[in-house]
Amino acid sequence: MDLFNEMKKDGYFTVDKLDKDLVRFCFLRLIQVDIDKVVEVWNSHKIRRSRFNGLQNATPAVLYCLPHLHGYTDCLCQVEPLDIEVSCDEILDERETPCDEDVYELCTILMDENNLSPARDAYAAVDMYIELRTEIKRVL
Repeated sequence: MDLFNEMKKDGYFTVDKLDKDLVRFCFLRLIQVDIDKVVEVWNSHKIRRSRFNGLQNATPAVLYCLPHLHGYTDCLCQVEPLDIEVSCDEILDERETPCDEDVYELCTILMDENNLSPARDAYAAVDMYIELRTEIKRVL
């Protein structure tokens, strides 16, 4: 988060629509990769036994999927298919663009023209953000 505060402090992020879309374009994939890693680590870590839980080296994933193995009740509830459909309509599909479609198209064109590849880390994403922002502001 300090990275975004620094971008704002340095005048590269003004919270306008273009800046928000550029942040989504440049950073969303990296953020999702980090979130996926945290979920994987969390779901596979061993929960140590304590005087409160009585667990024997269970993982959150096992407790969620197979609670009966540890003497717990499955607390999942049934959801109506229509509720699932409505919820899915609200979720951004991974195949969809992470930002405004016009900004996405313009950014992909600029990346091709300037031989830019998707950022592999946050600092490369900042560089790409600044370069794309500069190019777009120049033509506007």
